[in-house]
Amino acid sequence: VTLTPIDIMVPFEIGDRFMRHNIEADQVEDTIIREMATQLANNLDELWIGGMLPMVARPENDIFLDASATDYIGDDYLASFEGFLKQAEAGNVVDGENATLTGAVFNKAILAMPTKFRRNRNMIKFMTSPDHEQAYRLSQSGRATPLGDTALQSENNLTPFGIELMGIPLQERNPLYAEDSVAVHGSPVALAYKPISDVVITPTNLPIYPGTGITPYVDPTDYTVDLVNGTWTADAGGAILNGQTVRVTYRTGGKLILTNPSNLILAIGLDVRIERDRNIFRGTNEYAITVSVDCKFENTDAVVLVTNLEDPTL
Repeated sequence: VTLTPIDIMVPFEIGDRFMRHNIEADQVEDTIIREMATQLANNLDELWIGGMLPMVARPENDIFLDASATDYIGDDYLASFEGFLKQAEAGNVVDGENATLTGAVFNKAILAMPTKFRRNRNMIKFMTSPDHEQAYRLSQSGRATPLGDTALQSENNLTPFGIELMGIPLQERNPLYAEDSVAVHGSPVALAYKPISDVVITPTNLPIYPGTGITPYVDPTDYTVDLVNGTWTADAGGAILNGQTVRVTYRTGGKLILTNPSNLILAIGLDVRIERDRNIFRGTNEYAITVSVDCKFENTDAVVLVTNLEDPTL
């Protein structure tokens, strides 16, 4: 396995006026550094789980404060590298067919894993969004058995077929996904997932800075979408040219991974740096937290990805 770490930096500043009027006085500096370090850890979890290439399109105000809600830019942070959900597509993929998370889904996942990787069920785990884990817990809580009591009253993880089910805190129930697709006027073009939601179609050359966002193509003027079947169709009278490659960003159904947690390699550089500088002209202390990170599966043959799970909130 080859790891190619990239540098992630979190810059921030603390003004003299803020420290003078804060109840913690100079001690607020340590508090804010701790909070920013915690936020960096959350951001890294989000990247390790949902890192996406090609770059997803998002409204400017999803990324920057006080930015446009209608113009779209690329999320270059999530495009730093592919996260585990994307990498798992190279493993053993099972279509959940918009099913709820039940024993039948877990059974399909287990059978899709080569037997040599599931000899010891204590070593492998089901990993999914907290919402899907909660939906499964609810489905078991009505049983008049000790399992029902455990599901309702206990914090203990459930173990369908003897395999622990884990809710991964920052995994979204409907993960964001992007792919480049070639327009064919009047003919549906299939996307990688179905059903889908929140579709946005843009040119492929997405800007990344606030104030430079672009207006996405318009549904139904430029294209139409079949959300259930996961297809889109370019309109011959719209702005999308026949044969043009466009970026399609959308939300997929839920996803579940079955693997040994030791198969997930999280690379964090030893030189985590917290640097401080003084800007005397602005009266601020400037900081930067920098860390080098990457992630990979050690063996994708030992990974099962279940896709297209039903939204548990429906």
